[in-house]
Amino acid sequence: MTADRRPAGRAKELWWLTIQHPGNIPLPLNVVERGRWYHKQMRNERIKSHATDACILVLTAGVPFTVAAHAPGWVAALLGALATVGVGLRQVFGWQRNWASFAVASGQIEAEIVRFGYGIGDYQDAASAAGRLAEHVESITAAETGTWVQRINEAHRDGNDE
Repeated sequence: MTADRRPAGRAKELWWLTIQHPGNIPLPLNVVERGRWYHKQMRNERIKSHATDACILVLTAGVPFTVAAHAPGWVAALLGALATVGVGLRQVFGWQRNWASFAVASGQIEAEIVRFGYGIGDYQDAASAAGRLAEHVESITAAETGTWVQRINEAHRDGNDE
């Protein structure tokens, strides 16, 4: 596997961007763009999921505290209402489901890139390796998009809007 070494300190750079096929063939553009997109979306959805869960936790923990502190009743009611809104937002936007789906696709893309970098499996023939990698990554993307569409269709069929 050929990889150009970047100087230390470039922590934001994705580790697989410099991987090349043993025949010195770089990653196809669609692979780089899809990989970056899934990595970014995975990270964003994870942050949204964790932030929402943390807010819900803090708000719900605040309810008994406000009661014990003899705060006006509306304060506890407001905290409970805000926590309920957080739970609803979590359900509507599905940040945790999206995070999991994007993480699976990102991992699959990275695994294909590693195989490409070592020239194994479908990537042994240098002449067709980049095209095969591009095709596999597009298949991963189509499958992930298909599961997304399936979830939306199931939600509509069940009478829920996701």
